[in-house]
Amino acid sequence: MSEAHSCNDLCRVVQLWYRAIAGSPALTEAVGFDAHMQRGDWARAKASIVRSYGESSLVHRGILEALDAALYNGRLLGCRNIKERVERVARLGKVL
Repeated sequence: MSEAHSCNDLCRVVQLWYRAIAGSPALTEAVGFDAHMQRGDWARAKASIVRSYGESSLVHRGILEALDAALYNGRLLGCRNIKERVERVARLGKVL
C-alpha cells in the first residue's frame, strides 16, 4: 500500500489485494466485508472484520493491517471520493 504514489495507484493496489483475498475461508463470517470492499468503503470493511472476529485474531491481523495501511496512505495522499472512484471503475468493469 505504501508504494502508491497517487489515489488512483492506491485504489488499484487495494483492488488487486482484495481480488487476491476475496473468497478466503477466513472471511466467510465477516458480514458485509465483500460489499464494503466492492464499494471502496475500506473503513467499514475493516469494521466488519473487527465486529465478526475481533481485533486480536491472528488469522485476520494481516488483513486488518493492510486495511489500516490503505486508510493511512489514503489520508497521506489526500484521497477523497475513494468510494466514487471504486464505483466508477466497477461500472466500467476494469481495474483503475
